[in-house]
Amino acid sequence: MVKKNALIVAGLIAIMLFAGISFAADYTFLASEDAYVDNEHVNTNYGASSDLLQVKDYKGEKKVIESLLKFSNTDLSALSGLNIVSASLWLYQYDLVKEKDDASKDSLNVHNVTGTWDESTVTWNNKPTFNASSASSITIDPTDAATQWRSWTGLEGLVSGWLATPGTNYGVLLEKDIDARNKIDLFFRSSEYSDSNYRPYLKVTATPEPVSSALFLIGGVALAARHLRRKKS
Repeated sequence: MVKKNALIVAGLIAIMLFAGISFAADYTFLASEDAYVDNEHVNTNYGASSDLLQVKDYKGEKKVIESLLKFSNTDLSALSGLNIVSASLWLYQYDLVKEKDDASKDSLNVHNVTGTWDESTVTWNNKPTFNASSASSITIDPTDAATQWRSWTGLEGLVSGWLATPGTNYGVLLEKDIDARNKIDLFFRSSEYSDSNYRPYLKVTATPEPVSSALFLIGGVALAARHLRRKKS
């Protein structure tokens, strides 16, 4: 009987451990602010653009457009006390314009912004500082479909940092590696776009911290032991 009871307890523990996998949950956060900045219109603000964000750069013509996005600390507080398993940025690309007959590929990079900015006032001349090294990068092929979702993965450290120190959450900047041979213009829907299904968002998968799972497991084992004692009596 003791052996049988031990097997039952072990089985219950295994079930609870397996069930712990289901603790993972997905969270989606729409961008709270976004804008693009243009080095040919250095004092113009594009934060109210209802349809688009842009990313361009032409080395030969010295044309550069970069985009900024920010996510509200109030929204992200839903992740407080959770363990970040994965985090990715998603933007809907509604057009890709190849302006030169060249098959070379390019990179579209996400950088952690390190300075303050506001979508209603940011311009090229006052744009914020950002980390030189990218937090995530994707490859852009001139033969890619013009309309598609683009995603940048591996942003767990970035999001965890924002949660640990909310005052450092200045969002991200998108920029394209300068390539003298290639001109690919990228256009994305912004947070002001009329259909919220196409607005930029941050997707985060998170689980309870290990201590929470351990407490759940301990509680489950205690209940199982109590049940077995009742059966004996």
